[in-house]
Amino acid sequence: MKDINPNFFYAVNLDKECKFRSAVWVDTKCRMSYEYYEDVLSVDSTYSTNRHGLLSAWFVGVNHHGKSTLLGCALLGNEEIPSYEWVFSQWVKCMGNAPQRIITDQCRSIFRAIRNLLPDTRHRWCI
Repeated sequence: MKDINPNFFYAVNLDKECKFRSAVWVDTKCRMSYEYYEDVLSVDSTYSTNRHGLLSAWFVGVNHHGKSTLLGCALLGNEEIPSYEWVFSQWVKCMGNAPQRIITDQCRSIFRAIRNLLPDTRHRWCI
């Protein structure tokens, strides 16, 4: 994808043995959408794991028509704080800035990662 579109962003996190830990990817359209709809970012990682035991996380915004729009995706090997911190650090690296507000499920690891890595982002839990 990077060869086809230089604005495609991806990052892969490997452990010391070069085994997969997590990945983040954002295509050009998603990056452009984030510029317009960065006020509130919803991170949903409540989907079940896939057959490889990887958790999927979706970055979603709301456009000016009140419709959900996909802004990026991630796969995580676990739901621990360092995993979410790595994903959020890659998000900021890709987008150039942290979201103003973020809505997540009530996962303590996400809460701590946001507090540690995105101190100026207002965090709210989805009910």
